[in-house]
Amino acid sequence: MRSRLMNRSFSLCLMLSAGAFSPSFAGASEHSLATNISGTPTTGQCAAPSEATYQKSLAITNFPRIEANSSKAGRLYKIESWLPEQLSQQLTQHQSITPTRLAYGLDERSDQATEVQRAEQVKNLGRDHRVQFLLTGEILDMSMVDTDTTYQPGLYRRMVSGVHDGLHINTRFDKRDRIFSFYLNLRDGFTGQTLFQQHYSTYGIWKLASPTGVDVNSPRFGQSDYGQQVRNLVARASLDVAHAINCQPYIARADMRPGQQQIVLHGGAHNGLRAGDKLELYQLVMRPINGKYQAYDTRLVRRNAAVELQEVYSTYSVALVHSDFLLSGQFLAVSP
Repeated sequence: MRSRLMNRSFSLCLMLSAGAFSPSFAGASEHSLATNISGTPTTGQCAAPSEATYQKSLAITNFPRIEANSSKAGRLYKIESWLPEQLSQQLTQHQSITPTRLAYGLDERSDQATEVQRAEQVKNLGRDHRVQFLLTGEILDMSMVDTDTTYQPGLYRRMVSGVHDGLHINTRFDKRDRIFSFYLNLRDGFTGQTLFQQHYSTYGIWKLASPTGVDVNSPRFGQSDYGQQVRNLVARASLDVAHAINCQPYIARADMRPGQQQIVLHGGAHNGLRAGDKLELYQLVMRPINGKYQAYDTRLVRRNAAVELQEVYSTYSVALVHSDFLLSGQFLAVSP
C-alpha cells in the first residue's frame, strides 16, 4: 500500500545545463556565453512576468496517460486534453507568454523514440507552428492508494466513509485517497532540446461515483477534494513553467539572404516589438549526428552582429543588419 504520508505537492525538479557549442569562424563572438542545455542563451536574471518586454510563443500538446486503467474510476478519459488546457489557461494570465494548444501528444518516454528523434519532432513543430517553446507531458498515475478502501470497504470503513459523506468533511481518517501525478517537459522550439523538466504528484480524497462517469470540467469535480488538489498542483506547475520561460530571452527566426542588409523577422507587434528595437544575431548551427539518419545537433552561436527594427507589423518585422562581416546561413534574432 502506498503511504498516505505522500506529500500533496511532492515534486522532483531536474534542471539541466551544459556549455555552449562555439565553433571557430570569422565573426564568432569570443566572449563567454551562459547557455542552457540547448545552447540557447539564457538571461542573467529571470524577469518577472510584469517586467518581461517581449511576448514569447508556446505550443502545448495533449498529455497521454501512461497507466490508462488508472483513470477508469470516474471515467476521467478527457484528462489528456483537460490538463494541458488548464495549464494553457493559467499561462495565458502571464502577459509575457502566448500559449497555443495542439490537439495531439508526444510520447516522451516511449522506448521506440530516441531523444534525437524527439528533438527533431520538436524542431519541426516549432518551425511549423512558429513557436519558441513546446510544452509536452504525460499523466503518470491516477490510481487509488488502496482500492479496497474505496470499492470493497469493510463495515468499519463504510461507517467512517458514511460519516464523512454525511457531514461533508475531509479528515485524515478518510482513507479513500487517489493519486494524481504527471510529468512536464519544456523544450526549445529551435533546437528541440530540453530546457526544463519536472515531475508533480499529489493526492486527494475520491468519493465521486457515477455510472456515466464524472466530467472533469464540472463543478462537481472541481469542488471535490481530489479536484481541488489537482487544480492546486496544476496552478503551481504553471508558475514553474512561466518562471522557466521568463528565464529565457525572446527569440525570433530571421529570413535573410547573403549580401543583403535588410531581413524579415518572424515576430512583430503581437510580440511587443517596436520600430527602433535592437536585437543580437545568433547563427543556427547544425552538425550531423554520427550514425543517425537526417539527425542534427543544433546549437546557437553568437555573432558580432545586430539588427535594428525599421518596420513592425502585427506578425512580422523588417530589420536592418549591422555587421562587419558577410553573413550566410540560418539566423535567429535574440533579445539582449
